[in-house]
Amino acid sequence: MSCVGYVDLLGFSDQVKINMDSASEVLNDFYNIGYELKKEYSDLKLMMISDSLFCWSELDSTVINFLCALYRHCFEHTALYPKDSDKILIPRGAVAKGDVLTQQRTEAPQIKKNFMISPALVDAVKLEGKIKGARLLVGLKSGKEYKKVIWDHQIDTVLYNDSTISLVEGYEYCDALWFRITNRHGSPNKKKTLKFVHLAENLVERYSDKSRIIEHYIETLRIGLLSYSIFLEPTDMTFFSDLFSRFSDDKFWRIWFAIFEVALQSPERIRYLAHESFVTFLKKKALTKGWSQMTSCFRQKGNEHLYKLFADFLNDLPISSII
Repeated sequence: MSCVGYVDLLGFSDQVKINMDSASEVLNDFYNIGYELKKEYSDLKLMMISDSLFCWSELDSTVINFLCALYRHCFEHTALYPKDSDKILIPRGAVAKGDVLTQQRTEAPQIKKNFMISPALVDAVKLEGKIKGARLLVGLKSGKEYKKVIWDHQIDTVLYNDSTISLVEGYEYCDALWFRITNRHGSPNKKKTLKFVHLAENLVERYSDKSRIIEHYIETLRIGLLSYSIFLEPTDMTFFSDLFSRFSDDKFWRIWFAIFEVALQSPERIRYLAHESFVTFLKKKALTKGWSQMTSCFRQKGNEHLYKLFADFLNDLPISSII
């Protein structure tokens, strides 16, 4: 049984419509990054067609590590493009497990044949179409398969369970927290991870007036915040208040949700949210549309545990502090 990954580029079709030459440069960068990175993974099979990338290996860690590295390289490359250009090199994709059938076919000079059949590839393509932003979603059968991959120490990133996704009965779904970069000795690198979080923040602000695509960059920042959560100490809690201040408009409610999602992971962070900076934010936003959308997200099926923590936190706030 193989692990199969499928990735395409966010907004690439729009880039083609706007400027084909510019889109060609982006695609060329994508190919160069993919093929150069492939050299580090000898047991990985790779196929790239237009802005789509397919990869597979017998090792789960090979596929997931390769794709996480690909995301980081592409994301970093996006920051090199001129800010006034329409160039964006941001992947979105999914990983699934299953059989892969490939065959060598005779090719003519002007006809390329890539014969590949895989139920896992079908699953990965379907998963990719269900998500927004630069997410790398991993779909696994519940039980032994899920536990084996989750606890695979050869995987360089953390797989974060998303219980709100329920596409196929008997499967569980995780986000690869690909922002999280490790040093050569396997320890997480806070400085480099934070650099990517700031890149995501800047993209949200850059596209904040484009309602059709802003949600993709908001979801990308959410993955960044979840990736960075391991580094947060009680002394770092101004990190939250800065985000609340920077993204205070109602359209950023999903970022508020991500902040709570991170904060509710430990009692120390929950206690911080009772500080004056958050209470001030709460007073301004508690009756807004954005707050209503955020609390509805907490009530979504699969978020029951988060909702209980969130409700308990609000109930513990002194009434006088929010009046």
